Amino acid sequence: MNIQIQIIDNKDQRYETVGDWQFMGPDLLITISDLGNNKMNALIAIHELIEALLCKFNDPEITTEMVDSFDMSKQVCPDCGGNGLISWGHLVSPGPCQLCGGTGHLDLDEPGSDPTAPYYIQHLQATIIEELLSIWLKIDWKEYEKRIQEL
Repeated sequence: MNIQIQIIDNKDQRYETVGDWQFMGPDLLITISDLGNNKMNALIAIHELIEALLCKFNDPEITTEMVDSFDMSKQVCPDCGGNGLISWGHLVSPGPCQLCGGTGHLDLDEPGSDPTAPYYIQHLQATIIEELLSIWLKIDWKEYEKRIQEL
């Protein structure tokens, strides 16, 4: 397995995200949006690497296609049941629902934080390591999140 990590402009991501991974055959490609800070870029890269490897080596495997399908799909509004009205595929919180104005998903920062995500546990595990690394690198977590939301 070869692993390649690319830092790109946010506008060049496959969808609205700051970190993306995909297995192409046996190889792993990770693209991260440039936050203008090497330590912060490293946090995103490590999160994506850990999440991807935990998905790959899960039994059964959680594939790139499964994750992409969830991340790029429209989710059902939990308030009114409207289909396709609250969108994932962003790091910033989605919503409100265009039909009822409900904000059922607004407490979630990203699709992987949704308990129905096929990679929910792997995302949480990667986030734990990401947060620990932020402490060790002396990165203020609130400033990091602010920088991400400004993209």
